[in-house]
Amino acid sequence: MKKALIPLALGALMTMYVRDNKSLTIKRLDIADERIPVSFDGFRILQITDVHQAKFGYKQHRLLKKAKSCAPDLIVITGDVIVNSHTPLGEVIDYVKSLQTIAPVYFICGNHETLLNKTDLMQFILGLKICGVTVLRNETVRLYQGKDEILLSGIDDPSFKAHKTIEQAQIIDEEVKGLGESQMYRILLSHRPECFDVYVKHQIPLVLCGHTHAGQIRFPFIGALVAPHQKLFPTYDRGLFEKGATKMYISAGLGASDIALRVLNPPEMTLVTLHHQ
Repeated sequence: MKKALIPLALGALMTMYVRDNKSLTIKRLDIADERIPVSFDGFRILQITDVHQAKFGYKQHRLLKKAKSCAPDLIVITGDVIVNSHTPLGEVIDYVKSLQTIAPVYFICGNHETLLNKTDLMQFILGLKICGVTVLRNETVRLYQGKDEILLSGIDDPSFKAHKTIEQAQIIDEEVKGLGESQMYRILLSHRPECFDVYVKHQIPLVLCGHTHAGQIRFPFIGALVAPHQKLFPTYDRGLFEKGATKMYISAGLGASDIALRVLNPPEMTLVTLHHQ
């Protein structure tokens, strides 16, 4: 009897592995705010984050197909498209170039991009720009829709400058402050969700983050046990957080780091739809 159960158990484990590591889900998020201009009502932003080493078919075919099916107006990549300095950067540029044919792509660097040496990083960023991708490094661009406009800002991961958590929070604060103040609706791309209070302090309307992989390995009734740069049982692991005038969304992302395994945590992209309230 026990021997007969072994194939069933192995089959169940394999099914779980495929679901939690090879499947692709779309998380749909509606953001309603009176500060969103009328012309941007229904504007769709596809967030992709923390791809790392994850493969979704030949040349990321399944990822591209799923992204196209979302019919986004904009695609944002919130960092960590590599694992380390050995990641084939040409392959990353190739699939990002394909994303650019679906909708305009905006990219920020995560902490794993800091593992590239200066020359490789500059060549990687140049490769993205040649493909038409807008790389935001503590910069802001204006997005236009009809007669209205909103701001899209992106900041570098603080580990480009420091590695201690307290210093990184100070760097994020300086980077956000450096973007300047505006009464216009602003979307901020930042890899780091643990700095939520900084975004609240600066009254950023919407922040899109990654970094946590939603804990990567999640437990029933508990959720994430750990997340980078947070303590055990992290507060900011995934999902939408609201405080004051600020909303922050953390995507669970697509890949994994350190241990290349996700459990009870399927890879996801997020389709954010803006609504004028």
